[in-house]
Amino acid sequence: MASMGMKGMITVSANSINQIVATAYSIDLYPNPVTNGEFTVKTEGNIQQGKIMLYNEEGKLLETHNLEGASTSVKTKLPSGVYFYTVMVGTNAVKKGKFLVNSAK
Repeated sequence: MASMGMKGMITVSANSINQIVATAYSIDLYPNPVTNGEFTVKTEGNIQQGKIMLYNEEGKLLETHNLEGASTSVKTKLPSGVYFYTVMVGTNAVKKGKFLVNSAK
């Protein structure tokens, strides 16, 4: 029987992205909305081989940035709009979310 506090790993298949369902990582993206084309990804937990992947509303991958250390500054050239992100550690998606870009000056 599943519960809200359930922890573990779900693997769909050998050829797909794995989703970790655990509290081993704490990941924040700020500021949101993103201004001046720059945002920070702050991570807590042992993240090695981490990256953040940025998608448009149709799910098209637009940019990928490596995560380095506990705080990574990311510079993007995305125009104003709504975007989605996935933080990957190895082949595991550890966080997904939505963010806004406000490139008005």
